[in-house]
Amino acid sequence: MIKSRGKEHQRCEQISSETSDDELCHFGFLADCRDRLEYSIPSTYFGNCLGICFVTEKRSTLLGKSGISHAARSIGGRVKEVKTGGGLRGAEKWIKDYNVANDGDFVTVAGSPRLKVYDTDFGWGRPTKSHVVHIDTSGSIALAESRNGDGGVEVGLALTRVCMEKFVSLLEKGSKSFVTLVYMPSI
Repeated sequence: MIKSRGKEHQRCEQISSETSDDELCHFGFLADCRDRLEYSIPSTYFGNCLGICFVTEKRSTLLGKSGISHAARSIGGRVKEVKTGGGLRGAEKWIKDYNVANDGDFVTVAGSPRLKVYDTDFGWGRPTKSHVVHIDTSGSIALAESRNGDGGVEVGLALTRVCMEKFVSLLEKGSKSFVTLVYMPSI
């Protein structure tokens, strides 16, 4: 369901037409740090231990020809830093980094295919559908494993109608070029 909100519409229009290519774009995600600490947590620990991760890149880099692969490498590099450098390293800057990111173009990820939300049973059966309800106000992208158990990923995205129409057209254009690259006969 797409909710049309004035502030989001203005933000979408501003982003698409008035922003500078040198403006920084921010991506945030959470990392499970229970196994990435300098000390071990008992196996009976019930709770979470999450680290906040940020990746920042220039808009011009992300909109360039290799923008998606560059973004993937940057995110992958940040994941490797968490794995090798400890999950809580840099925690003293998390609030400052969040405030800086939240003032600009900021996208976050909610959930993970590894959470296995469709395997959860609190006594009334496994869920038939899972939604992350805050994505329409937070600007998040929701991820979960496929409820069919086929190894796929469910992606949730909530945008204004204008932004969603633009997103869909870019997605269709991108998928057509991907299909062309994948199925292009060798010459």
